[in-house]
Amino acid sequence: MRIAIVVQPLDSVALPFSHGSSLAIVGYNLARELAASGHKTVLYCGGKEGDRVQKEGNLKVVTIRVPLKNAFKLADRVTGIFDVSPPLMTRQSYFSGYFKEVAHALEGEDFNIVHVFTYFQFMPMLRDAAPNAALLLHMHGETASMAPDSVLNPALPAIDLAIGCSQFLVDRLVQKAPSLSSRNAVLWNGVDHVVQDQAPETDAPQSGPQRLLFVGRLSPEKGIHVLLEAFNEVARRRDDIELDLVGGAGLLPYSFHVGVSDDPLDATLRGFYGETLPGKLYRQILANQTAFLKDMKARVAPDAVERVNFKGALPHDTIHDLYSASTIVVFPSVWNEPFGMPVAEAMAAGVPVIATESGGIPEIVDCGRAGILVPRGDAASLTQAIDDLLDAPEQRRHLSIEGRARMRGDFTWPVLTRKLEAIYERAIELRHNG
Repeated sequence: MRIAIVVQPLDSVALPFSHGSSLAIVGYNLARELAASGHKTVLYCGGKEGDRVQKEGNLKVVTIRVPLKNAFKLADRVTGIFDVSPPLMTRQSYFSGYFKEVAHALEGEDFNIVHVFTYFQFMPMLRDAAPNAALLLHMHGETASMAPDSVLNPALPAIDLAIGCSQFLVDRLVQKAPSLSSRNAVLWNGVDHVVQDQAPETDAPQSGPQRLLFVGRLSPEKGIHVLLEAFNEVARRRDDIELDLVGGAGLLPYSFHVGVSDDPLDATLRGFYGETLPGKLYRQILANQTAFLKDMKARVAPDAVERVNFKGALPHDTIHDLYSASTIVVFPSVWNEPFGMPVAEAMAAGVPVIATESGGIPEIVDCGRAGILVPRGDAASLTQAIDDLLDAPEQRRHLSIEGRARMRGDFTWPVLTRKLEAIYERAIELRHNG
């Protein structure tokens, strides 16, 4: 097959690939595996340098300059403050320069597949550029399912098949767009490496403190405030426990989720974005990367301050070392998580996971068989789950084994790429036979 994968304009890929955003990682690994299987594969991405072409075997990476990148990032926050509708990110003006260049590039090719991440509003433009290709929309969030009908409906006829990174996302999209009810598929995100089965733990006590680890964006929807409330209570009863929080701090733009969601739990997060206009300007723009972090540090109990480590954003190999050194990974999302990449990474590293019954997370942990699930936003339940699992080494060992088996069986990139090839074949059939 001749395949074009179009990632989001802010997700850049440089070869040799070593790090990037979560969706750059997904796009690159799928493209790499497809190319290794003999498919002519082109990955289109955004970057500072336009018209840059890189090659890696049968894979070609084309970097397209992203006009007005910083202006759009600022506009995301400003329009969120004033509740502009429809949200900027669903409009055809949003990063339109990038998608026009992608469309122009597609016109000179003869692809069987055009696989587009997230931005549904540009599907008609890309359909015109590649009239014979099967067009697939790959959703990694609720952008389409939360969009007004007036902006979503015009794009639907151009979509041959919709992919979601979880069944949760597919269900939400089909509820919004019933015309996709027979034209959809689930493709989970993958993991790079699953650790080998380890020798059974001995009954010898663990050296040093037991460690809880959170990995992800430090933003309200991730439930950091819930985790700190739970940790304060656990730390009050235990001297041998520490918490590491890894990830950059900063509010997700209000218009991306919290401001457009009708979920009551999402509504509880709005206070973090400011109550008054001056407060909103301060928290969402002037102190976007510092105000929430300051709030979270203030929530740590005085007697636990020395045991909570805000480590900031770290290189991926360093994070892998932290997984290996952790007793439990905790992922307390309050919103409905589209997937939950750190949950999968922790399971692949053999670390037991406690997470919330949130969006796609139950799919990763096999409805609780390979991880512990607690209700969203419930600090008391999270506290109890942490306490119970810290006191249960046999259960931790069992979850480690089950988690690695789950990742090895269903979440490696080669396994997912074989599934994607079947999805592509189905999309081509839908394109030509209806």
